[in-house]
Amino acid sequence: MRYRTLERTGSPVSENGHGMWGLAGWTGSDEEEASAALDRAVHLVGDPHRAR
Repeated sequence: MRYRTLERTGSPVSENGHGMWGLAGWTGSDEEEASAALDRAVHLVGDPHRAR
């Protein structure tokens, strides 16, 4: 996976993203489905917040 560094914070962020608007309570979103999608992404890719 490729990372870039945020200029203001110096934090590394991946060039890939995972849309999680469903966890933000948007009208018509299904929180269980959004949560399952996030769990699956972490399972497949790993936790981007873990120490490297």
